[in-house]
Amino acid sequence: MGRIKDPGPTGGDHVIYHGAKGKRGYLICSAAGTLAAILAFCSLHFAYAGWKCRQVELIYPWLTFWVIVTPVWFWFEYFVIFRKYGDSTAFDSFKHGQQLSLAIWAALVFFLNGLVSAEHFKEAPQSPTSCEVNLTDLQVYWRMVR
Repeated sequence: MGRIKDPGPTGGDHVIYHGAKGKRGYLICSAAGTLAAILAFCSLHFAYAGWKCRQVELIYPWLTFWVIVTPVWFWFEYFVIFRKYGDSTAFDSFKHGQQLSLAIWAALVFFLNGLVSAEHFKEAPQSPTSCEVNLTDLQVYWRMVR
């Protein structure tokens, strides 16, 4: 959440976390964003594996994680990180960034929720041999992430 275009009347960029005080806030939010992207990728991978194997149990933990942890993060980011390290004049930019993040989070949660509610999982699971996660698929994913 470094620079976000401010839609205000000045039209300038407001830096949410800047200077010596803001550096720690910027690093915390950057690390959390990177971790969230990796976890979202893992969630989609397990959703694919659960769909392929007809095992909805592979998706439930990820759905639960995203439903609980993300709102807690939004609360923590505002009340702990932004208030301590953020620039109060950049609140509109901060709020805009959180609204965009909320849309991405909601899309992921609705996708996973729709997936676990699908008729696809009401049929019997396939045999374990057809459910094996291919190691080469995981290696390809890992190369893409790195």
